[in-house]
Amino acid sequence: MKKLILGDLHREEAPAFSEAWGIELPRSYCDEPGSEYAALHDSVGLLDESYRGVLDFTGADAGAFLDKVVSSPLLQLADGGGQDSCLLSAKGRLLGAFTLYRLGASHFRAVLGEPVREGQVLVVLAPTAQEGSFAQARGRVEGLVVEVQRSERLFEAGAIPRRRLEDARHDLEVARAELDAMGGSTDGDYSLSLRAPITGVVAERSFLPGSRVEAGEPLFTIVDPSTAWLRVQMSAVSATDVPEGARATFTIEDSDEVFETSRRLSVGNVMNPETRTVPVVFEVGSARGPFTFGQLAQASVPTGGVTNGIAIPNDAILDDNGTVVAYVQTGGETFARRVLTLGARDGSRTEILAGLDLGERVVTVGAYQVRLASLSGGDFAGGHGH
Repeated sequence: MKKLILGDLHREEAPAFSEAWGIELPRSYCDEPGSEYAALHDSVGLLDESYRGVLDFTGADAGAFLDKVVSSPLLQLADGGGQDSCLLSAKGRLLGAFTLYRLGASHFRAVLGEPVREGQVLVVLAPTAQEGSFAQARGRVEGLVVEVQRSERLFEAGAIPRRRLEDARHDLEVARAELDAMGGSTDGDYSLSLRAPITGVVAERSFLPGSRVEAGEPLFTIVDPSTAWLRVQMSAVSATDVPEGARATFTIEDSDEVFETSRRLSVGNVMNPETRTVPVVFEVGSARGPFTFGQLAQASVPTGGVTNGIAIPNDAILDDNGTVVAYVQTGGETFARRVLTLGARDGSRTEILAGLDLGERVVTVGAYQVRLASLSGGDFAGGHGH
């Protein structure tokens, strides 16, 4: 388990630690976390964020380059200033979130997404008096609590029927359910503390401190980088044929490396009206590596039962001027060219419907070199001895 740069100092001051993302983190420095926040508010605190990744961009064109690929205006920052931002693809897809600092005219630093723990306070929302607000919902609950207590006293005195007491209790239950549905927690006043629902990394923050937010508006996007999901859009008929223990193989953009999922998580039951497909979700055992959330992938998914036949590595299959071929070793340094008919693929191997016989030795490493030798006019790969 990794330690922070100030790990020894944390050990001297913090009574409790926890593990997250493979890093030892101090949980708190006293029994009452509120006093920590008060100390930061009244004085100065040193935050150890050495667990966050750092990228430096330098050069005369660094600012102009970054300004084209990040979501927030960059060149208006003063030296030493910083802001939250997102890295975007050419199509505007979110590739990552970070805090970007301007250290000089030609020096910028990106501090990558901030980790958060489940239950950690992300932001405190102040109330408004508009219809459906948190303050209004909480005020309604408090008013109905008083009304229920009053109805109970009147019922005991015989002044009201039981039905009126039950109506008051029902109204209170509904109001409490509406308040709970808003999430968060209160600290004694009418503010709402929004907490992280999972442990992960803040990938996006879609508001500015002090700005007004509307009900239902997304504020944070939090992802768990330890595990990724692969969502494959399939026809409804094919999706139902995916076995429960199936593992899909896939490749990502700009890479020929083949990855494998760990298990199938779910099969959707609502069809996309535009593509006429349903989502089949697989879990990728570890998201550590070249993955970015929102990235496109090409997947191969096994469906139906097991089929017996011949399958060879994809590296053994060549395109010979539009004809799919492979080379087999017929003996010693003698090779023969075979025209293939291909079947299903699983990302690393391909089913051969015709062109090969069971037990033949197929060239998998150096197949292209064998093909070049066959084109040289010699008899190296023509089916004769060399």
